[in-house]
Amino acid sequence: MKVVIFDPYAGAAGDMFIASLIDLGADKRYVRDRMEEIGDELGGIDIEIHTDERGGIFGTKIDVASEEKKRSYREIISMIESSSLNFDMRKDVLDILDIFMEAEARVHSLKKEKVFFHNLGSSDTIVDIVGAVSAFYNLKMNEKTVLSLPVSIGGGIIDMGHGRMSAPAPATLEILRRFNVPMKYGPVESELLTPTGASILSHFVDSFIRYYSNFRVEKIGYGFGSKDLDVINALKVLSGELEEDLLIEEICLLETNVDDVTGELLGYLTGELINDGAMDVSIIPAMMKKGRIGSIIRVLCRKEDSLNLIHKIMRETGSLGVRYQPSLHRVIAKRSIEKIPVEIGGRIREVSVKVATDGIGNVVNVSCEFDDAKRVAKESNLPIKDVIALVDNEALRRYKIKKW
Repeated sequence: MKVVIFDPYAGAAGDMFIASLIDLGADKRYVRDRMEEIGDELGGIDIEIHTDERGGIFGTKIDVASEEKKRSYREIISMIESSSLNFDMRKDVLDILDIFMEAEARVHSLKKEKVFFHNLGSSDTIVDIVGAVSAFYNLKMNEKTVLSLPVSIGGGIIDMGHGRMSAPAPATLEILRRFNVPMKYGPVESELLTPTGASILSHFVDSFIRYYSNFRVEKIGYGFGSKDLDVINALKVLSGELEEDLLIEEICLLETNVDDVTGELLGYLTGELINDGAMDVSIIPAMMKKGRIGSIIRVLCRKEDSLNLIHKIMRETGSLGVRYQPSLHRVIAKRSIEKIPVEIGGRIREVSVKVATDGIGNVVNVSCEFDDAKRVAKESNLPIKDVIALVDNEALRRYKIKKW
């Protein structure tokens, strides 16, 4: 499976994304033209792309200087929609801007339109996003799986527009929270991850990994940042082949035993844990001490969600302790939702199916999505079990299942 892996060991910013992808092989003239098109509309821009050297490592550095020309939020949207970017690229640019503005709006309790000029500040942010998206599509990364290692956020005290506080910036932290991005402190006391960098990373990355696993490197790109740090300030990106049939993911296991909790409360807790980031929750009947009937609550989660989920379990159940296994591994298939036409009740209907594939694209399972089956059952006045059977049969006919 063709994959791209980002290694933000020194954080990430918009210019570092562009530079790393150009260093990986994106056409710098194409990327520059897309950036200048938007930059000129915003009031003028000067872009310099050059090879640089840090600590004996050669990579790419991009410097962007823009002139401010105040425009309304609607004008910015209109400008992007009328640009030469194709439909998918325009959508990605607008989606990344939306991530940025949603975070700032939440932090400052403002509407998006006011956030745009209150916090976005420089046209550089918009131009950086356009450049990153242009390089992404120029490399056809939209056709590959994009992975990332945990992102370094730096540390120490940083100067904000309204005072000083610890890194990262509130908007950056909000984006990391919203998209469950794994982060790590350091390796230097400086702001390493910007809101723009966090927005781009959270939008493009399909999954976060803790380490490289059976990965064959084909190309490497280094995008240098503007700060001089005690570490080489670069965003590293690797392109290559993942040689796993299935993906390996690191997870945590949480468990506790309870014997004085009602079924209603357990049902409520299950929903709350899922909403707070649990990957799976199981309630297992068990015989407890003194012959009491109880339950084992078992939760699978990501490491970064574990402490919050432990607190939730203890608070809701009154349990005095939760067993914690911090480093388990599970092998998973890649899943996607696809729509297929199926004749049901004398009509052709579009129904969603879940398609599971291994790391090299072999289909290992297909199944009807229950919510779609429920909808079609109501529309066709057929039993839901019959609808599911019809959809599953059609899905099995369309997809060749790999035999293990």
